[in-house]
Amino acid sequence: MLKELWLIFGGALALVPTQVRIKAPWTCTSATCGCGDLEMVDMDTGNVLESNDTVIHAVKYFPEPVGYQDVFADGKRDPYSQNYALLHERDLPAIRNELGANALLLAPWSFQYRSHTQFLETAAANNLRLIPAFHIGYYWEDGAWQKPATREALAKDFHDFLQYSAVVKNEKLSTPETILMWNLVGLPPVQGLLPVSCVAGAKNDVANFANCVASSGDLAETLATVTALQEILQTIRETQNQFHCEDPNQGCDARDDVSGAFKFDRPLALTLDLGPEFFLSVSENDAYLRALIFWLERVVGCHPLAAGQVQVPTTFAQMADLCSFNGLGLFDSWILKMQAVADDVEARSIRRIKQLFSQPKQMLTTGTAAVEDVSGAMKPVLFEYGFPAYVQGSVQPDKQHRALYEVWHGGNSTPTDGLKDSWSNGFCIKGAVIDEWSDVWSADEAYKSCESELKSKFGHSSCGPSTDAGQLAVAYQGLVGQFHTFGHHCIQKRYETVDAASRFHFGGVDASSYVAPPVCAAVLMKRGVTIIVFYVACCLFILVGVSSLCFMVCRRTKVETSDETASQNCYNLEQLMQNSASRKILEDISAMPFGKLLATKVAEALDEGVEVPVAYSHLKGYCGWGLAKVGGTFSYHRLQYNGRGRGACAQSWDTTEAFIRWLQEQSDRSMAVYGFTDAELRRTELIGNKTVTRRHLLELLDRVGSFKDAEEVTGRAESQVHFVGMQAQLVVELSYKANPLFLSSVVEEHILTAGDDSDMQTWLQNTGDNMRNFMELLANTHLQVQADRLRRQIEHEADAVAAEEQRRENPELVDGESIRKRACYNIWHRVLEGYHSWEAMLGQSSKVPFAEADVHQCFAEALISRMTGSIAEHLIHSPEWLSCVHRKVMRTLVASQDAHGKPSFTCKIDYADICEPLEAFCRNSNVFAPKQGINFDDINDCGLLSGEGPLPNEVQKTWKEPVGLWVCFHFVVNYKWVLTIAMWLLWGAVLLHDSKGFEDWVGTSSREPTLTRFTFFSFAFIDALWLCFLMICEVFVNDSPTPASIGRTGRNCCIKALRMCRIVPTFLLALAWAWISWPEVVMDAAEAVQIDSATIDVLPSGLAETIWYAPVAYIFLRFAYGITPRLRATSAFQLLQMAYWKRIAVFWATFAAFSFLCNYSMLVALVRTLTPYHLCAVNDSDEDFCSTYTVEILNLKFLVKDVRCVACVATVVTSWTMVALSSLLMMYFIFNIYVAVVGSSVGAARGFVETSIPSLEFRVESVTSDFTSMRKAEANWMTHGSILHAVFGKDWQKVWEMMVDGLYDECLIDSNMRKNMLSAAKTGGSVKLTGKDTRILERAKARLGYLFTSLKCILGDGNINFRPFVPTADSTCDALGVTHRGRIPSLTQIVPVYSEEGIMDIKELVGEPKNGAVSTMLEFLISQLPKEWEIFAQNENLHPAELYEEVKKGASKEMQNKVREWASHRSQSVIRTVNGAVHYHRALKVLLEREDQTVDFEAIRRHAQLIMAHQTYGKLSLGKAQQVKIQHGVISSTGPHGLQPNDRIRLSVDSLNPEDAVAKRAVEKVWKSKAMARLKKRAKTVQQIEAILNDTSQVQALMEEAMQEPRDDMVAKHSTTKSRYSGGSAEDGTSSAALAKNPALLGRLWGQANIKGLQGFRSGRFYTVKEVVDEHTAVLSDGAVNCGLARLEKADITKRDSDVHYMMSKHAGCPFFVCIDFVRGKSHPQLEEMVDAHVGLTSSDPWTQVRFKHASVLIKHCGSSSSWPIEVVHVLPRARGLLIGSVGNLTQGKAGNQLGALRFAEGHFVQMMDANMGCYSGETFKVPVVLQGFHKHKILEGDYENRLDLQARIIGFREHIFTREHGLVGQIMADAEWTFGTLVQRLLEFLTVRMHYGHPDFMDGFWAANRGSVSKASPHINLSESATQ
Repeated sequence: MLKELWLIFGGALALVPTQVRIKAPWTCTSATCGCGDLEMVDMDTGNVLESNDTVIHAVKYFPEPVGYQDVFADGKRDPYSQNYALLHERDLPAIRNELGANALLLAPWSFQYRSHTQFLETAAANNLRLIPAFHIGYYWEDGAWQKPATREALAKDFHDFLQYSAVVKNEKLSTPETILMWNLVGLPPVQGLLPVSCVAGAKNDVANFANCVASSGDLAETLATVTALQEILQTIRETQNQFHCEDPNQGCDARDDVSGAFKFDRPLALTLDLGPEFFLSVSENDAYLRALIFWLERVVGCHPLAAGQVQVPTTFAQMADLCSFNGLGLFDSWILKMQAVADDVEARSIRRIKQLFSQPKQMLTTGTAAVEDVSGAMKPVLFEYGFPAYVQGSVQPDKQHRALYEVWHGGNSTPTDGLKDSWSNGFCIKGAVIDEWSDVWSADEAYKSCESELKSKFGHSSCGPSTDAGQLAVAYQGLVGQFHTFGHHCIQKRYETVDAASRFHFGGVDASSYVAPPVCAAVLMKRGVTIIVFYVACCLFILVGVSSLCFMVCRRTKVETSDETASQNCYNLEQLMQNSASRKILEDISAMPFGKLLATKVAEALDEGVEVPVAYSHLKGYCGWGLAKVGGTFSYHRLQYNGRGRGACAQSWDTTEAFIRWLQEQSDRSMAVYGFTDAELRRTELIGNKTVTRRHLLELLDRVGSFKDAEEVTGRAESQVHFVGMQAQLVVELSYKANPLFLSSVVEEHILTAGDDSDMQTWLQNTGDNMRNFMELLANTHLQVQADRLRRQIEHEADAVAAEEQRRENPELVDGESIRKRACYNIWHRVLEGYHSWEAMLGQSSKVPFAEADVHQCFAEALISRMTGSIAEHLIHSPEWLSCVHRKVMRTLVASQDAHGKPSFTCKIDYADICEPLEAFCRNSNVFAPKQGINFDDINDCGLLSGEGPLPNEVQKTWKEPVGLWVCFHFVVNYKWVLTIAMWLLWGAVLLHDSKGFEDWVGTSSREPTLTRFTFFSFAFIDALWLCFLMICEVFVNDSPTPASIGRTGRNCCIKALRMCRIVPTFLLALAWAWISWPEVVMDAAEAVQIDSATIDVLPSGLAETIWYAPVAYIFLRFAYGITPRLRATSAFQLLQMAYWKRIAVFWATFAAFSFLCNYSMLVALVRTLTPYHLCAVNDSDEDFCSTYTVEILNLKFLVKDVRCVACVATVVTSWTMVALSSLLMMYFIFNIYVAVVGSSVGAARGFVETSIPSLEFRVESVTSDFTSMRKAEANWMTHGSILHAVFGKDWQKVWEMMVDGLYDECLIDSNMRKNMLSAAKTGGSVKLTGKDTRILERAKARLGYLFTSLKCILGDGNINFRPFVPTADSTCDALGVTHRGRIPSLTQIVPVYSEEGIMDIKELVGEPKNGAVSTMLEFLISQLPKEWEIFAQNENLHPAELYEEVKKGASKEMQNKVREWASHRSQSVIRTVNGAVHYHRALKVLLEREDQTVDFEAIRRHAQLIMAHQTYGKLSLGKAQQVKIQHGVISSTGPHGLQPNDRIRLSVDSLNPEDAVAKRAVEKVWKSKAMARLKKRAKTVQQIEAILNDTSQVQALMEEAMQEPRDDMVAKHSTTKSRYSGGSAEDGTSSAALAKNPALLGRLWGQANIKGLQGFRSGRFYTVKEVVDEHTAVLSDGAVNCGLARLEKADITKRDSDVHYMMSKHAGCPFFVCIDFVRGKSHPQLEEMVDAHVGLTSSDPWTQVRFKHASVLIKHCGSSSSWPIEVVHVLPRARGLLIGSVGNLTQGKAGNQLGALRFAEGHFVQMMDANMGCYSGETFKVPVVLQGFHKHKILEGDYENRLDLQARIIGFREHIFTREHGLVGQIMADAEWTFGTLVQRLLEFLTVRMHYGHPDFMDGFWAANRGSVSKASPHINLSESATQ
């Protein structure tokens, strides 16, 4: 019997270890017996504890809070842990006292969560027993039980389930008394256990149950299911037995065959879910349920089944014999779960089912036994049932409780027929479980029919299974509802609204002293839990704001950690060098040892408490390694992640000597992997990544002042410059401090020897000499290059000035010398234009008017400026800082005369002014780090600090980039007027839509404001609040730096304080608007905060109507204030242009009107009815939705709404928020509409809508005499021939021939059409662009149409003022083929290239398709452009198919190149851009032809220059390594070596094996050296020598001493002096072996240090192949190389290099140059030799021998056919790489690449082209007219400033995207580019704004050079690589 004692947990009985067991009636001999019962036994004595009988009153308890639907789904968490203790303390007392329950049925709790102690204690405190559940569905579903691992997992999992539920008593594990029984859930469905078809056969004879299982047929699945279930139950039983009997317990010693022995501490129950498809109201199902009870209890739950082995017991005695586990079977009790709708029929059906669970019967007589004869339940049963509160579309708790009451207590007519009295009336129903306590919102997720139901974490779903009584809302089955508010989980006790008479209650509990706990309890938010919308928004806002504030204000502190020694594996450098991946990285790292002096100085510096690295250049992620000295111990340790200080120690040294000995032997290469674990060695990305390097050590010495005694050295450069007939001498002295740290980064390592071991002075002296040479190298090379560049620009300017004078009616500069001097002055003015602007900003202008006597001075100043910008490298992005540097240099400029009376100038440049800002940038360029780094804008702003000269030590952060929340503030402030206008338009639309809208928001209709009163004042009120918000945002925003604010912290703080002060009056203004317009609302608010409303009711009545104009005036003043800054930014020239203001006003007026109408008609109309009172009915008292509850939090009571009501209000707020955001997006879309309309209209006005033409007319007619007055009309009716004649002059046919050839070369016309076009031009006839025998593509027609349309614009545009060709006045016309050469401006075309495809390879075109392609690349291009391929084949006199087959099989080299170019021109390639750019050079060759002047290379170069800035050209690429043998310069290989004469090969010796021949030879030579002889002489015994040779430091000293000996004396002569020990050959061999014990040391010195006496070989050096004997033998140019076995790697020429050579060879006669990024050690060795040779030819001074690391090199084609057919033109050494900055924050690559080419740009104008552009040759003839557009076309008499005051800085053109023909995707991409690059630009131009984006744009070259280059280079910000405002 279930005892009341189980519910008592006090006194002595609580200490008694108890067992709950099943009391089975197996000994009954009557036909009807008693039911099985539960009893409690004292486990120590075995006595049964007696007490009064009772039944189980249970409630299912699964407190799943709101939003936790997916938290407990994985089974790893459950709601019974301590995290939800507050929920337990709230719910369990209510369940016990308010419902009268004595037990809780639990959901499966996690056996992985090991602590349910708190829940057990809370249950015990409330006299509640627990029935925990274990889910077995995982183990049988989908055939999982057939896997052996599943069986093992079940045993372990159930054991853990029991163990983690146990408590420790008397040092033993036992189940706590709180637990009543175990419950298994997740069983198969009832139809799977007993098919319906079996019931009919067994109804009259239970023996037929044996036919319910079979190994085949329809019942095979039933057999598998039943067998799996039985095995699962048996495994659980055995596990339960093992756990209970681990310690001796009562009953554990009984035999298994003893009937009645219960070897388990708790009964095992099964939950059988009938499911919704089991209709309770259908009485026919009773027979099936009766059979199911018999089947489960007496067959399935009794003994294992098998096909043909099913025994059906009909008596209890048979069961005792058959059933497993001493006749107890596989389970002890069961729980029958039923689902029903809350109505009387379903309630009566549940009561009817109890009849099936009468006392059990047995068949004592022989014969057939029907189910009715053996019916009844043997084992105690619990009914689990519940009814949803959601019935018929609403929550009706009264129906729910009426149904519960009727089932438990019985109906009014049968009050004793309920489940309450079932046990006492003889039924085997031990009690009931109410399903359940609170709503479980995830309950519907188990039903597929609910998958399509809209769900929310914040609301119920009424979905569920369908029953015969209707749909079951399973998410509403709780007795209490739940909602969430303010971080608290609350319950809604629905039963409190039910009448007490019909309210369900178990009864039997004395609750007189019970005090109900609060209905709300705090919930710990778990991962995956979503809080309601407004709560999440508030929390995130606070968290982000606070964290951002702390992140910006607080400084990161360094965390000191203990130097715990971690075990590290010793790395094997030799093994790593054998691995190709790691070797490639290690070979690029220096292997030069640090040396003793550097190691000694580092040890001394570490004594001062400084560490290596001295500063973190990286603040996030992996931080690498470091050195430090802590507590007298040196340590080599890891750095903690994210730069938080020292981490685990890899190695430590107790003495300084030991540390020095270790460090002096290391190198950058050895430290690249030192201390790495095996796992780290396998990660190549970690090799050399943030490890200790020589530079880090030098930074340490520099920080502690070890180099403070270094001298300041000066490099002197002198240049005699001849320019336009004049001559001047310039001497530049470049000075800088000789710092080894700086020198180590700019020159090769072999000059960095640290000097004598203990002589710091010698080291600094050597550094000073090398530094002086480097300074002279910089000064001389940059001076020479910039002087040549400046000279060429002056020469072209002289031609341009002469051309202008020719056009003047009264020229004043009649002689050549005056013109040249004026040209020199103009160039000086243009070069120093930025400097003069900087001076004007500071009010110190030094610009002087033109004077012929000052020409040489102007030239010197311009050249100094150019040289300063050239050596400044990336600092050119900071023009104001460079201007400051230039000011300082100009103050040192001294003018004099040389011995010949020629002008001479001397100046001094302090390199620190240039170097130090860049060093500060390189130390930290991350502007978003906690300690924000600087960028070029900051350096530029610091140029305004002083007008006397730069202050490099005061370079600082002038403007802090916003991070985190600060970005939002900056966004609001930057777009404040856009947002303000958007807010005005939206609010105006709201007011116009419904002027009475205020009543919806306040929830009353008593306040209906008038239109005037409400509209204007609400407008002012909202705007004042918005203005207050803007002022708050401006407090957190930094102003743009100005000379008045940079470095003035006090002033800036005062300004911020003033801004904070203005917030208060603005807020008071908003309150004043509200007070005037709605005094009653303000008074209500005052009363709410306990302020007497009479004190503020002082306004006269009708004040709002009286001063209605006040808000209107306020809004007008706000608008006027908004446009005032724009007026200040507008130039006086624009102010005078009324058309400008009309255009702007019309645009913005129509734009605002359109936006307002869209807001009014679309957005506001859509959501106007969405208000809290209309949609959510917040004032509705309906308890189903928006009822109000009282919540007590921290002893404070609050009125809160239901979560659904809160969610509804949040939805309304979110909707209006979306409307506000949509209003901004609406403006964006409207802007795009304007882009389309205005952009298309502008194009149509220019005549570029449809440019395709049907025919060409070449009749030539000269322009009329009235052309100037009617140029546009006359240009429109001119023939095509007349247009060409007027624009290009008498030789226009040559121009036309080149235009036609351009179409022919691009396969847009065939040979017949080409012939017709040329012949028509010669005869003056016409040609139709159609025909049977001719082919011309539509693209060609469009090109010709666009060409002639634009030529008409040139002639007809009065602003251009083009003077057409007139034969009688050809000297003054502007015809490009006739006019003065100076009328064609000079242009530099720059094409930045990284690694783009140069020209497509033939293998790539016709090779096998890759990556799943079905066709070759050439086939794809032909399929997209079949007509062009057909014309191409026709021009080659081949059929298209024949041409393709010929190419595929192997055509001639010439044909292959044609096909490669054809394909490359139809894809993205560099040659497409180069060929298009060179078209202009060829056009110039035609336009510059004159009768008396030839057109050669220099003539074209004076007007055009093409520079391909190639970032990766010439980079080192090594072939596959092979092992060779080298003896006396002869290479021998086992396989073909593949070498050619003049190849460069790298020879490396990686083997450090002491048995290797190379190592033996090294040991032998050192052993025979004089140093070794002296060592032998000093030693007394062999043991002493071996001890010395085992000491690494002494071996190091011996090797260094041996290296100092001359080569001839390396081997000691025979000495007559005997050593102190008698050593023979054996002893020598022993000692030499001891010397070889340290092969790593010998191998390093041998392989890398170029030891004297070892044939001059150096591992890793490149050698030249002199001749090739055969495929296995070759001879080196250096015959002394004798290193034995070595690894050979050939330096290959890459395809990228070959493509560049091909393009240079193709255009060898054109000024086509390539600017390359030269990096020593990473460039091809032959290229390094050519660069060094070029520098060596410059001078014989020592500075030419400096092996600099970085340089910008300009090359061109040399005309040869060698593998490197190039000629070095200019070399500009650099101190830094192309990309600079801290790790992970490098500058932009494209910007650096463009900057490298810009230093060689000779043109007055530049065109930045992309590496995939093309250009039709005909378009290039218009370029001179375009470039003339930078200057004014009308020249006034006496106006010589025309060449100085440009009318434009950027002239842009649209692009045509050629991929439009490549399919739909290409067309979409082309249209996107057309939209942004063309239509948007046209609209911006319409608004007098122009932004450089399209690559065909032309820019003023001088302006670009002195205004910060053409692209922003700062990392992370201003990333647009080609956008310049």
